[in-house]
Amino acid sequence: MLFSQMLHGDTPACAAAPVTRSGGGTVDATDSTDWFCAPLYAPYGVYGLPPEGTRALFLPLDGGYACIGALCAGGEGLAPGELRLSSAGGAAIVLKNNGEVWINGAVVAPDGTIAQAASGRDAT
Repeated sequence: MLFSQMLHGDTPACAAAPVTRSGGGTVDATDSTDWFCAPLYAPYGVYGLPPEGTRALFLPLDGGYACIGALCAGGEGLAPGELRLSSAGGAAIVLKNNGEVWINGAVVAPDGTIAQAASGRDAT
């Protein structure tokens, strides 16, 4: 947050900006405002750092801002209710509505059997 905004109390309700740095549980971003060392919030047990350039959402918190997430892109192929956990390097885990878990091309069936993805079927 800009110092002038802190003095005048004209803090926007929320803002989105591209990440310029992330590490140590904090995020920096710059757009029309600069955010430095904004704490990064996520569901308990979920850890990750948005890569540089990713658009992140900031909300006011305790006189500063907190990063509460990053823009979700890459949801192609997901049905409502399904979940994809992926890394910038391409690793992915997909929880399917039929009970399958897709892990980097391998399919784990609800009974625990493991198979490679069928040809033409993207398991990431």
